[in-house]
Amino acid sequence: MKIIVERNTIILLILISLTLLTSFFIHSKYSAIAILFFAFIKINLVAFHFMELKYSHRIWKVAFLLFVSFLLTILGIFLL
Repeated sequence: MKIIVERNTIILLILISLTLLTSFFIHSKYSAIAILFFAFIKINLVAFHFMELKYSHRIWKVAFLLFVSFLLTILGIFLL
């Protein structure tokens, strides 16, 4: 039980630090790319760890990654 609590805490701290790191890129030239990159990392951390996608079948993992990649690519195209 202690390992799960520590892993959850580490993932939560990574998510918080990525959120804080995103705020430094607001006035940057490539802010949209940086924010979408951090969003991709955060979405994957939440999905694979807290939603337990890491225990699901490989097809669900690939489908999720393709969907998120496609969605963020489309958003990136419209934001640039």
